[in-house]
Amino acid sequence: MQTLQDLEKMKEVSNKHFTNQYEYYFECLKDRYRFNKQGGLDTIKSELSKWDKESQLFMINKIVNDLTISGLYFDQDELFHLLDEK
Repeated sequence: MQTLQDLEKMKEVSNKHFTNQYEYYFECLKDRYRFNKQGGLDTIKSELSKWDKESQLFMINKIVNDLTISGLYFDQDELFHLLDEK
């Protein structure tokens, strides 16, 4: 299981197209959700399974916050619901 510390370490890994691997990782998850809602939900759910509960909550909160800032209409409940599914 990966932890918040592992997520933070992603900020130290460079990425060719983004500031760092952390930004790239979250942008990929958001893009999958934006462009293919059901497939994106499945991808996010799959990724969440690799992380501990604390990290999962952080990740969903970040995705919801970022999508809200972008002005995209979305159902945040369906994203938070992914935390309940196992």
